Amino acid sequence: MISLLFLVFLGIGVDPLLANFDLEGFPEPYRRQLTEVLDQAGGNRDQLVKTLTVANSQGYLEAACFLISQMKENDLDALQADSHTLLEHIEYAYKAKESVPYSLPEGLFFDYVLNFKIFSEPVTAWRRQLFETFYPLIKDVNSLKEAALVINRWMAENIKLLGSQMVAAPVLHILKAGIADKEQLSTLTVAVLRSVAIPSRVAYTNYGVQQEGREFWVEVY
Repeated sequence: MISLLFLVFLGIGVDPLLANFDLEGFPEPYRRQLTEVLDQAGGNRDQLVKTLTVANSQGYLEAACFLISQMKENDLDALQADSHTLLEHIEYAYKAKESVPYSLPEGLFFDYVLNFKIFSEPVTAWRRQLFETFYPLIKDVNSLKEAALVINRWMAENIKLLGSQMVAAPVLHILKAGIADKEQLSTLTVAVLRSVAIPSRVAYTNYGVQQEGREFWVEVY
């Protein structure tokens, strides 16, 4: 037992990406946020650290800092909030930005394209599949507005809107089902728009005397 403990303290078997991790060289605005986030991540901390480390080696450190610092507490230790999922979002957000035939307005990329959290849906890796599915539909358009209209038309023709309220679902599950309530439809639409580098977000308002319902819509730059 003493020998085993000694090996553990020596760090044998520890991922070298994680062994000497600290935030000293990270962008100043993110350090405090990241410290708090990593403290809240529980057993998923190593996955978030790995995301930061790999992204740093690939030149995407600020993007990873932004994504992780924006994550809500109940998503930090989610099963699929792992390095594979987060790095896919970073890789394909930049791939879309570099591939689309229209230019993106300055200052909107991080919040309204890179950001994978749209409303109340669980954290999942949806960006690669959506990019590969929808990029061919907009690769020859002349403007961001035209691309948004192509996506809007596709959603109207392929996703059936239900009036009843459903449970928040992963983005790709909504796409596969082909049916959605207003929240799900808005969430899926924004995910598709962001997958092809169109800045967008979900908006909503409460209605009724007791605010018993919500009306959702999608806003596009």
